[in-house]
Amino acid sequence: MQLNNNDFDAGDTEGGRIYLIYTETSNGSINDDSCDVDITKPRFTLTQNNATLICDSNSPKTFTVNNENNSPGVQLYQWNIGNGWLYNGSSASNFTTTVNNVQLTPTLFPPDNVTVTPKLDGINFPQLTSNITLADFTSNNVITGDNAVCSTENFSVFGLASGTSVTSWSIDNTNIASISINGNQITLTPTGNGVINITATLTNSCGQTFDIFKNNVAIGSPAVTSYTIHGGHDNVGVNSTSQLNVDYVSGATGYYWFINAQNANCQNGGVLPSFQTGNGNTSTLTSASKYAFINWGTCTGNFVVNVRALNDCGASDISYKQVTIYANGNGGGNPCPQEPWELKVYQQPVKGGGIIVNKLPPSIPCNDLQLKSKSKIVNNVKIYDFFGNAVYKKQYYTNKFNLTELNLRTGNYVLEVLSLDGEILRKLIIIK
Repeated sequence: MQLNNNDFDAGDTEGGRIYLIYTETSNGSINDDSCDVDITKPRFTLTQNNATLICDSNSPKTFTVNNENNSPGVQLYQWNIGNGWLYNGSSASNFTTTVNNVQLTPTLFPPDNVTVTPKLDGINFPQLTSNITLADFTSNNVITGDNAVCSTENFSVFGLASGTSVTSWSIDNTNIASISINGNQITLTPTGNGVINITATLTNSCGQTFDIFKNNVAIGSPAVTSYTIHGGHDNVGVNSTSQLNVDYVSGATGYYWFINAQNANCQNGGVLPSFQTGNGNTSTLTSASKYAFINWGTCTGNFVVNVRALNDCGASDISYKQVTIYANGNGGGNPCPQEPWELKVYQQPVKGGGIIVNKLPPSIPCNDLQLKSKSKIVNNVKIYDFFGNAVYKKQYYTNKFNLTELNLRTGNYVLEVLSLDGEILRKLIIIK
Protein backbone atom coordinates (compact mmCIF):
# COMPACT_ATOMS: atom_id res chain seq x y z
CA MET A 1 0.00 0.00 0.00
CA GLN A 2 1.29 3.47 -0.90
CA LEU A 3 0.21 6.81 0.62
CA ASN A 4 0.82 10.05 -1.26
CA ASN A 5 0.89 13.67 -0.10
CA ASN A 6 -2.40 14.40 -1.80
CA ASP A 7 -4.07 11.58 0.11
CA PHE A 8 -4.25 14.03 3.04
CA ASP A 9 -6.49 17.07 3.32
CA ALA A 10 -4.91 19.91 1.34
CA GLY A 11 -5.36 22.24 4.32
CA ASP A 12 -3.53 19.88 6.64
CA THR A 13 0.15 20.90 6.70
CA GLU A 14 1.21 18.60 9.51
CA GLY A 15 -0.18 15.19 8.47
CA GLY A 16 -2.30 12.94 10.64
CA ARG A 17 -2.74 9.38 11.94
CA ILE A 18 -3.54 6.10 10.16
CA TYR A 19 -5.21 3.05 11.76
CA LEU A 20 -3.99 -0.24 10.21
CA ILE A 21 -5.60 -3.69 10.53
CA TYR A 22 -3.75 -6.76 9.35
CA THR A 23 -5.81 -9.93 8.82
CA GLU A 24 -4.33 -13.36 8.16
CA THR A 25 -6.34 -16.51 7.35
CA SER A 26 -4.63 -19.86 7.84
CA ASN A 27 -5.93 -23.32 8.57
CA GLY A 28 -9.46 -21.96 8.56
CA SER A 29 -8.76 -19.49 11.36
CA ILE A 30 -8.59 -15.64 11.18
CA ASN A 31 -5.81 -13.76 12.97
CA ASP A 32 -6.14 -9.95 13.30
CA ASP A 33 -3.51 -7.40 14.32
CA SER A 34 -3.85 -3.58 14.41
CA CYS A 35 -1.85 -0.46 15.18
CA ASP A 36 -1.93 3.37 15.06
CA VAL A 37 0.77 5.12 13.03
CA ASP A 38 1.56 8.88 13.03
CA ILE A 39 1.88 10.29 9.51
CA THR A 40 3.94 13.50 9.25
CA LYS A 41 3.82 15.52 6.05
CA PRO A 42 7.01 17.17 4.80
CA ARG A 43 7.26 20.86 5.72
CA PHE A 44 9.85 23.39 4.54
CA THR A 45 10.80 26.88 5.73
CA LEU A 46 13.27 29.48 4.48
CA THR A 47 15.84 31.53 6.37
CA GLN A 48 16.36 34.37 5.89
CA ASN A 49 12.66 34.79 5.19
CA ASN A 50 13.20 38.59 5.26
CA ALA A 51 16.61 40.09 4.44
CA THR A 52 17.77 43.68 5.02
CA LEU A 53 20.66 45.07 2.98
CA ILE A 54 22.77 48.17 3.49
CA CYS A 55 23.01 50.32 0.39
CA ASP A 56 26.17 49.55 -1.65
CA SER A 57 27.25 46.78 0.70
CA ASN A 58 28.35 43.72 -1.30
CA SER A 59 28.39 41.41 1.71
CA PRO A 60 26.93 38.01 0.66
CA LYS A 61 23.65 36.75 2.10
CA THR A 62 23.00 33.06 2.75
CA PHE A 63 19.51 31.61 2.20
CA THR A 64 18.73 28.16 3.64
CA VAL A 65 15.76 25.82 3.12
CA ASN A 66 14.96 23.88 6.28
CA ASN A 67 13.39 20.39 6.16
CA GLU A 68 11.47 20.87 9.40
CA ASN A 69 10.23 17.27 9.77
CA ASN A 70 13.40 15.61 8.42
CA SER A 71 11.32 13.93 5.72
CA PRO A 72 13.37 11.37 3.74
CA GLY A 73 13.63 11.30 -0.01
CA VAL A 74 15.41 12.94 -2.94
CA GLN A 75 15.42 16.70 -2.46
CA LEU A 76 15.86 19.41 -5.09
CA TYR A 77 15.53 23.19 -4.82
CA GLN A 78 14.39 25.40 -7.68
CA TRP A 79 15.63 28.97 -7.06
CA ASN A 80 14.40 32.20 -8.66
CA ILE A 81 16.55 35.17 -7.67
CA GLY A 82 15.48 37.67 -10.34
CA ASN A 83 17.81 40.61 -10.95
CA GLY A 84 20.50 42.13 -8.79
CA TRP A 85 22.14 38.97 -7.42
CA LEU A 86 25.22 36.90 -8.28
CA TYR A 87 25.31 33.14 -7.62
CA ASN A 88 28.73 31.51 -8.04
CA GLY A 89 29.77 34.60 -10.03
CA SER A 90 26.83 34.28 -12.40
CA SER A 91 23.80 36.55 -12.75
CA ALA A 92 21.49 33.66 -13.79
CA SER A 93 18.07 34.32 -12.32
CA ASN A 94 16.88 30.67 -12.22
CA PHE A 95 18.77 27.53 -11.21
CA THR A 96 18.32 24.25 -9.33
CA THR A 97 20.48 22.89 -6.50
CA THR A 98 20.68 19.64 -4.61
CA VAL A 99 21.99 21.44 -1.51
CA ASN A 100 19.56 23.30 0.68
CA ASN A 101 21.43 26.65 0.85
CA VAL A 102 22.85 29.24 -1.50
CA GLN A 103 25.07 32.26 -0.98
CA LEU A 104 24.09 35.30 -3.03
CA THR A 105 25.96 38.57 -3.53
CA PRO A 106 23.92 41.76 -4.18
CA THR A 107 24.87 43.91 -7.19
CA LEU A 108 21.79 46.18 -7.35
CA PHE A 109 20.06 47.92 -4.44
CA PRO A 110 17.59 46.71 -3.63
CA PRO A 111 17.79 43.43 -5.62
CA ASP A 112 14.70 41.31 -6.34
CA ASN A 113 13.11 39.06 -3.76
CA VAL A 114 14.51 35.52 -3.52
CA THR A 115 12.10 32.59 -4.01
CA VAL A 116 12.63 28.84 -3.88
CA THR A 117 10.42 25.81 -4.56
CA PRO A 118 11.43 22.68 -2.60
CA LYS A 119 10.92 19.32 -4.36
CA LEU A 120 10.79 15.99 -2.55
CA ASP A 121 10.78 12.80 -4.64
CA GLY A 122 9.64 14.88 -7.62
CA ILE A 123 6.74 16.54 -5.80
CA ASN A 124 6.67 20.37 -5.63
CA PHE A 125 6.03 21.91 -2.21
CA PRO A 126 4.79 25.48 -1.59
CA GLN A 127 7.09 28.24 -2.83
CA LEU A 128 9.05 30.10 -0.14
CA THR A 129 9.95 33.80 -0.42
CA SER A 130 12.53 36.06 1.23
CA ASN A 131 11.47 39.71 1.00
CA ILE A 132 14.46 41.99 0.39
CA THR A 133 14.50 45.55 1.79
CA LEU A 134 17.07 48.28 2.33
CA ALA A 135 18.15 49.24 5.84
CA ASP A 136 17.41 52.82 6.91
CA PHE A 137 20.01 55.32 5.77
CA THR A 138 21.78 57.19 8.59
CA SER A 139 24.91 59.28 8.80
CA ASN A 140 27.34 60.57 11.43
CA ASN A 141 28.33 63.55 9.28
CA VAL A 142 27.97 67.03 10.75
CA ILE A 143 27.62 70.56 9.40
CA THR A 144 30.74 72.58 10.19
CA GLY A 145 30.78 76.35 10.70
CA ASP A 146 30.64 78.99 13.44
CA ASN A 147 27.75 79.19 15.89
CA ALA A 148 27.57 82.98 15.43
CA VAL A 149 27.56 84.77 12.08
CA CYS A 150 28.30 88.50 12.02
CA SER A 151 29.01 89.07 8.30
CA THR A 152 29.27 85.95 6.13
CA GLU A 153 30.17 82.37 7.01
CA ASN A 154 30.72 79.12 5.11
CA PHE A 155 29.03 75.92 6.30
CA SER A 156 30.16 72.57 4.90
CA VAL A 157 29.72 68.82 5.16
CA PHE A 158 33.00 66.87 4.93
CA GLY A 159 33.92 63.19 4.84
CA LEU A 160 30.86 61.88 3.01
CA ALA A 161 30.79 58.20 2.13
CA SER A 162 31.29 57.19 -1.48
CA GLY A 163 28.08 57.69 -3.45
CA THR A 164 26.63 60.12 -0.87
CA SER A 165 26.23 63.85 -1.49
CA VAL A 166 24.37 66.87 -0.15
CA THR A 167 21.38 67.30 -2.43
CA SER A 168 19.69 70.24 -0.70
CA TRP A 169 20.27 72.96 1.90
CA SER A 170 17.72 75.06 3.80
CA ILE A 171 17.40 77.50 6.70
CA ASP A 172 14.25 77.93 8.78
CA ASN A 173 14.14 81.76 8.72
CA THR A 174 14.87 83.46 5.42
CA ASN A 175 13.92 86.86 6.89
CA ILE A 176 17.24 87.20 8.75
CA ALA A 177 19.69 85.38 6.44
CA SER A 178 20.20 84.15 2.89
CA ILE A 179 22.28 81.29 1.53
CA SER A 180 24.12 80.54 -1.71
CA ILE A 181 24.69 76.85 -2.42
CA ASN A 182 27.78 75.23 -3.88
CA GLY A 183 27.39 71.44 -3.62
CA ASN A 184 28.43 70.30 -0.15
CA GLN A 185 28.93 73.90 1.03
CA ILE A 186 26.85 77.05 1.50
CA THR A 187 27.73 80.68 2.15
CA LEU A 188 25.37 82.29 4.66
CA THR A 189 24.86 86.07 4.69
CA PRO A 190 22.99 87.80 7.56
CA THR A 191 20.17 90.20 6.65
CA GLY A 192 18.88 90.68 10.22
CA ASN A 193 19.29 89.52 13.80
CA GLY A 194 18.07 86.30 15.38
CA VAL A 195 18.66 82.57 15.46
CA ILE A 196 18.36 80.03 12.64
CA ASN A 197 18.60 76.29 12.16
CA ILE A 198 20.42 74.90 9.09
CA THR A 199 19.41 71.63 7.40
CA ALA A 200 21.44 69.62 4.89
CA THR A 201 19.78 66.67 3.12
CA LEU A 202 22.13 63.79 2.29
CA THR A 203 21.26 61.35 -0.51
CA ASN A 204 23.03 58.02 -1.06
CA SER A 205 23.42 56.07 -4.30
CA CYS A 206 20.21 54.13 -3.57
CA GLY A 207 18.17 57.34 -3.50
CA GLN A 208 17.68 57.24 0.27
CA THR A 209 17.79 60.56 2.16
CA PHE A 210 18.86 61.62 5.64
CA ASP A 211 18.76 65.12 7.18
CA ILE A 212 21.52 66.54 9.37
CA PHE A 213 21.22 69.80 11.29
CA LYS A 214 23.16 72.67 12.78
CA ASN A 215 20.81 74.33 15.24
CA ASN A 216 20.77 77.63 17.12
CA VAL A 217 23.13 79.58 14.90
CA ALA A 218 23.11 83.21 16.07
CA ILE A 219 22.72 85.72 13.24
CA GLY A 220 23.99 89.21 14.03
CA SER A 221 23.76 90.65 17.53
CA PRO A 222 21.23 89.07 19.95
CA ALA A 223 17.57 89.56 18.98
CA VAL A 224 15.76 90.86 22.06
CA THR A 225 12.01 90.21 22.20
CA SER A 226 11.26 90.79 25.91
CA TYR A 227 12.28 94.22 27.24
CA THR A 228 11.73 93.63 30.95
CA ILE A 229 13.86 93.19 34.06
CA HIS A 230 12.13 90.90 36.56
CA GLY A 231 12.51 90.85 40.33
CA GLY A 232 13.39 93.24 43.11
CA HIS A 233 11.71 96.42 44.36
CA ASP A 234 11.72 99.90 42.91
CA ASN A 235 12.50 101.28 46.38
CA VAL A 236 15.03 99.60 48.67
CA GLY A 237 16.92 100.29 51.87
CA VAL A 238 20.67 100.59 52.27
CA ASN A 239 22.56 97.30 52.68
CA SER A 240 19.64 95.38 51.18
CA THR A 241 19.98 92.90 48.33
CA SER A 242 17.95 92.03 45.24
CA GLN A 243 17.94 89.28 42.66
CA LEU A 244 17.14 90.49 39.15
CA ASN A 245 16.75 88.50 35.95
CA VAL A 246 15.71 88.83 32.33
CA ASP A 247 14.06 86.46 29.88
CA TYR A 248 16.39 84.30 27.84
CA VAL A 249 17.54 86.03 24.63
CA SER A 250 18.00 83.84 21.56
CA GLY A 251 21.51 84.05 20.20
CA ALA A 252 22.98 85.53 23.39
CA THR A 253 26.11 84.00 24.83
CA GLY A 254 26.17 86.29 27.85
CA TYR A 255 24.61 89.23 29.67
CA TYR A 256 26.28 92.50 30.69
CA TRP A 257 24.93 94.32 33.77
CA PHE A 258 25.96 97.78 34.98
CA ILE A 259 24.58 100.47 37.32
CA ASN A 260 24.53 104.23 36.70
CA ALA A 261 24.05 106.74 39.53
CA GLN A 262 21.63 109.58 38.77
CA ASN A 263 21.94 111.51 42.05
CA ALA A 264 23.80 109.52 44.65
CA ASN A 265 24.61 110.61 48.20
CA CYS A 266 27.72 108.79 49.36
CA GLN A 267 28.75 110.84 52.38
CA ASN A 268 31.06 109.44 55.03
CA GLY A 269 32.63 106.86 52.73
CA GLY A 270 29.40 105.34 51.47
CA VAL A 271 29.50 102.19 49.39
CA LEU A 272 28.00 102.20 45.90
CA PRO A 273 25.75 99.37 44.70
CA SER A 274 27.63 96.35 43.34
CA PHE A 275 27.02 92.88 41.90
CA GLN A 276 27.65 89.82 44.04
CA THR A 277 29.65 86.95 42.53
CA GLY A 278 31.40 83.90 43.89
CA ASN A 279 34.63 85.92 43.90
CA GLY A 280 33.25 88.98 45.70
CA ASN A 281 31.60 92.19 44.56
CA THR A 282 32.11 93.93 41.21
CA SER A 283 30.90 97.22 39.75
CA THR A 284 29.82 95.56 36.49
CA LEU A 285 28.87 91.97 35.70
CA THR A 286 29.36 89.91 32.56
CA SER A 287 27.91 86.43 32.91
CA ALA A 288 26.41 83.58 30.90
CA SER A 289 23.59 83.57 33.46
CA LYS A 290 20.53 85.76 33.00
CA TYR A 291 20.47 86.42 36.78
CA ALA A 292 22.18 89.22 38.72
CA PHE A 293 22.48 89.56 42.52
CA ILE A 294 22.89 93.15 43.72
CA ASN A 295 24.10 94.50 47.06
CA TRP A 296 22.68 98.04 47.22
CA GLY A 297 25.46 99.34 49.46
CA THR A 298 25.19 102.34 51.81
CA CYS A 299 24.78 105.23 49.37
CA THR A 300 21.32 106.73 49.00
CA GLY A 301 19.68 108.28 45.98
CA ASN A 302 18.53 107.23 42.54
CA PHE A 303 20.26 104.54 40.46
CA VAL A 304 19.58 102.83 37.13
CA VAL A 305 20.34 99.14 36.52
CA ASN A 306 21.03 98.36 32.85
CA VAL A 307 21.42 95.01 31.09
CA ARG A 308 22.50 94.04 27.58
CA ALA A 309 22.60 90.73 25.73
CA LEU A 310 25.97 89.79 24.23
CA ASN A 311 27.41 87.57 21.54
CA ASP A 312 30.41 87.63 19.23
CA CYS A 313 28.66 90.06 16.89
CA GLY A 314 27.90 92.73 19.48
CA ALA A 315 25.47 93.81 22.19
CA SER A 316 21.73 94.51 22.25
CA ASP A 317 20.03 96.55 24.96
CA ILE A 318 17.41 94.63 26.92
CA SER A 319 16.07 97.04 29.54
CA TYR A 320 16.76 99.22 32.54
CA LYS A 321 15.30 99.44 36.05
CA GLN A 322 15.17 102.64 38.14
CA VAL A 323 15.75 102.06 41.87
CA THR A 324 15.72 104.53 44.77
CA ILE A 325 17.84 103.68 47.83
CA TYR A 326 16.69 105.04 51.18
CA ALA A 327 18.38 105.20 54.55
CA ASN A 328 16.98 102.82 57.16
CA GLY A 329 15.65 103.75 60.59
CA ASN A 330 13.63 106.68 61.80
CA GLY A 331 13.81 109.61 59.48
CA GLY A 332 15.30 107.57 56.73
CA GLY A 333 12.43 108.45 54.44
CA ASN A 334 12.03 104.92 52.99
CA PRO A 335 8.36 104.51 52.04
CA CYS A 336 8.95 100.82 51.36
CA PRO A 337 10.59 98.77 54.13
CA GLN A 338 12.40 95.83 52.57
CA GLU A 339 9.83 93.23 53.53
CA PRO A 340 10.17 89.90 51.77
CA TRP A 341 7.47 87.54 50.66
CA GLU A 342 6.78 84.86 53.23
CA LEU A 343 5.90 81.17 53.11
CA LYS A 344 3.27 79.81 55.49
CA VAL A 345 3.08 76.03 55.75
CA TYR A 346 0.01 74.49 57.37
CA GLN A 347 -0.34 71.03 58.95
CA GLN A 348 3.19 71.01 60.36
CA PRO A 349 4.48 68.46 61.15
CA VAL A 350 2.96 66.47 58.32
CA LYS A 351 1.65 63.02 59.21
CA GLY A 352 0.30 62.19 55.78
CA GLY A 353 -1.77 63.66 53.01
CA GLY A 354 -0.79 67.04 51.66
CA ILE A 355 0.81 70.28 52.79
CA ILE A 356 -1.06 73.54 52.24
CA VAL A 357 1.38 76.33 51.32
CA ASN A 358 0.44 80.00 51.26
CA LYS A 359 2.83 82.51 49.72
CA LEU A 360 2.11 85.82 51.44
CA PRO A 361 3.08 89.20 49.89
CA PRO A 362 4.84 91.97 51.81
CA SER A 363 2.49 94.04 53.94
CA ILE A 364 3.63 97.17 52.06
CA PRO A 365 4.17 96.10 48.47
CA CYS A 366 5.43 99.48 47.16
CA ASN A 367 5.65 98.87 43.42
CA ASP A 368 6.81 95.29 43.88
CA LEU A 369 7.04 93.93 40.33
CA GLN A 370 5.63 90.54 41.27
CA LEU A 371 2.42 92.15 42.52
CA LYS A 372 2.12 94.10 39.31
CA SER A 373 2.04 90.82 37.38
CA LYS A 374 -0.72 88.95 39.20
CA SER A 375 -1.98 87.58 35.90
CA LYS A 376 1.33 85.79 35.42
CA ILE A 377 1.89 83.94 38.69
CA VAL A 378 4.20 80.97 38.31
CA ASN A 379 5.73 79.23 41.33
CA ASN A 380 8.26 76.46 40.69
CA VAL A 381 8.13 74.25 43.79
CA LYS A 382 10.79 71.75 44.81
CA ILE A 383 11.36 69.72 47.97
CA TYR A 384 14.90 68.62 48.87
CA ASP A 385 16.08 66.07 51.38
CA PHE A 386 19.04 66.93 53.60
CA PHE A 387 21.39 65.28 51.10
CA GLY A 388 20.44 67.85 48.47
CA ASN A 389 18.33 65.46 46.38
CA ALA A 390 15.16 66.86 44.81
CA VAL A 391 12.36 64.50 45.90
CA TYR A 392 9.40 66.55 44.63
CA LYS A 393 8.96 69.01 41.75
CA LYS A 394 5.85 70.71 40.39
CA GLN A 395 4.72 74.06 38.97
CA TYR A 396 1.80 76.03 40.44
CA TYR A 397 -0.01 79.04 39.02
CA THR A 398 -1.39 80.47 42.26
CA ASN A 399 0.21 81.70 45.47
CA LYS A 400 -1.73 79.20 47.58
CA PHE A 401 -1.40 75.54 46.70
CA ASN A 402 -1.73 72.05 48.16
CA LEU A 403 1.20 69.66 47.81
CA THR A 404 -0.35 66.20 47.49
CA GLU A 405 0.95 62.68 46.97
CA LEU A 406 4.27 63.46 48.61
CA ASN A 407 4.99 59.89 49.78
CA LEU A 408 8.04 61.09 51.71
CA ARG A 409 9.81 59.16 54.42
CA THR A 410 9.91 60.47 57.97
CA GLY A 411 12.44 63.25 58.30
CA ASN A 412 13.25 66.90 57.67
CA TYR A 413 13.04 68.47 54.22
CA VAL A 414 13.51 71.88 52.63
CA LEU A 415 10.64 73.40 50.68
CA GLU A 416 11.84 75.80 47.95
CA VAL A 417 9.61 78.14 45.94
CA LEU A 418 11.12 79.98 42.95
CA SER A 419 8.90 82.69 41.50
CA LEU A 420 8.84 83.90 37.91
CA ASP A 421 10.77 87.04 38.86
CA GLY A 422 13.60 85.01 40.37
CA GLU A 423 12.77 85.40 44.07
CA ILE A 424 13.59 82.25 46.07
CA LEU A 425 11.85 81.37 49.34
CA ARG A 426 12.70 78.35 51.50
CA LYS A 427 10.99 76.71 54.47
CA LEU A 428 11.82 73.70 56.64
CA ILE A 429 9.11 71.04 56.64
CA ILE A 430 8.88 68.01 58.90
CA ILE A 431 7.40 64.69 57.78
CA LYS A 432 6.22 62.21 60.42
